Amino acid sequence: MAKITTFTIDDAFPLAQVNLRDQRFMSRLDRDAWETQVQTLMVEIEQQGLLSPVGIARLAGEQHYVIVYGFAQFLAVCRSVKTR
Repeated sequence: MAKITTFTIDDAFPLAQVNLRDQRFMSRLDRDAWETQVQTLMVEIEQQGLLSPVGIARLAGEQHYVIVYGFAQFLAVCRSVKTR
């Protein structure tokens, strides 16, 4: 069974433990609007904080966590952290 957890921009979850290349749960996203959505979320997160959680899981037998939901939020947080 996968262990699911969430985090916000204020938590100290080690982002390096998330495998960004693993997109097996990403199939339902509108990829055409992806970059616009991420840019919009970066501004929103900067102004208001992370309002929606990001779901991550470490699946049995795997070393890293994978994103289950909140791909755009996660990328926006990562980009915001890098620009600080």
